[in-house]
Amino acid sequence: MTTLERECRKKGIPLTIQRRTVMEVLADNRTHPTAEHVYESASARIPGLSKATVYRVLEMFVSLGLISKVDHPGAATRYDPMQEEHHHFYCVDCERLIDIEVGAVPALPEIDLRESGHTIQDYSIHFRGVCEDCAGHNERKARI
Repeated sequence: MTTLERECRKKGIPLTIQRRTVMEVLADNRTHPTAEHVYESASARIPGLSKATVYRVLEMFVSLGLISKVDHPGAATRYDPMQEEHHHFYCVDCERLIDIEVGAVPALPEIDLRESGHTIQDYSIHFRGVCEDCAGHNERKARI
C-alpha cells in the first residue's frame, strides 16, 4: 500500500484515477514542477482532465502532508514530493529548483520565540543565485 493509499483511507478520501495520476507525475519528477507542468503531464495520461482538478488535488496533497509547496519571490509555486528535510537553491537564470541536503548547510542556532507568543513548527532555507550550468554558460558567453 502506498503512502497516498494509506492517507486517503485514513481520511476517508476516495483514491481516484486523477489523484493517483497526479501523485505518479510528482513521484516521477524531481524538478519541482509547477501546477501547470503537473497538469500538462497528467492530462497527457488522462484526456479531458481539467486544470481545476489538478489544482484541487495538489492542494489536497499539501494539506495531507504528502507534498510541499515551494515558493520563491517572483517565481511560480512549485510542488515537491520529497518530504525528508532539505533546503532549496533557486537559479535566477534558468529558474531551476535544486535540492540541497540539510548536512550541506551549517546548523542554525535554536531560536526561542516563546516570549513573543510564537511557536516555530517548521522552517526551510531558500538560496537564490546562479546554478553551475548557467554560470558555465554565462562564462562561455562572456568569452565570445
